Amino acid sequence: MGYTHTFRIQPGSPEYADAWPHLVSDTARIISAVTESHGIVITGPSAAAPPRIDVAKGICFNGDIANNLHLDTLTINPPGRVHSQTPDDCAVWRFVKTEQLPYDLAVTAALLRMRQLMPNACAIGSNGTWHQDWAPARTLNWRIFGTDRAELAQDLLVDTTEGMAITLQGWVDPRLASTQILPQP
Repeated sequence: MGYTHTFRIQPGSPEYADAWPHLVSDTARIISAVTESHGIVITGPSAAAPPRIDVAKGICFNGDIANNLHLDTLTINPPGRVHSQTPDDCAVWRFVKTEQLPYDLAVTAALLRMRQLMPNACAIGSNGTWHQDWAPARTLNWRIFGTDRAELAQDLLVDTTEGMAITLQGWVDPRLASTQILPQP
């Protein structure tokens, strides 16, 4: 799959809703820092679009599409129930493949900030290492937000598929899976 980050969120949870405005404004600060201090180009989902960092519309950004320094777009949806028939704590699983392109710093810093702001409504994972690959994001977040270094020293990467089911549509909350493939009892 290549160098990829995963995350599981509960967009219907009260914690997610409470932390959402802070995540949006903090992500804007992260993008500003990586573009101004590091010279990294951040776009929206297309080369012509700016990053979308909006309380109502969500977070959506990618790398430098014009110079082919991009892969997957990081998309984090605003708060709201996954489906009207599901509980508030229903989880959604997502991934973003960056292959360690320059925009990876913005992606990892935003995911880390999300985990810090909503620890019970979010989990992050990666096939990168916490102490090496995630060090730039930890340093950036410490500089921007003054986050406790002891908290950032703790490895926050987990298996984000734990508690999820796999269907033909991919990893989903088991309560959304009508025909589960894995895990089997």
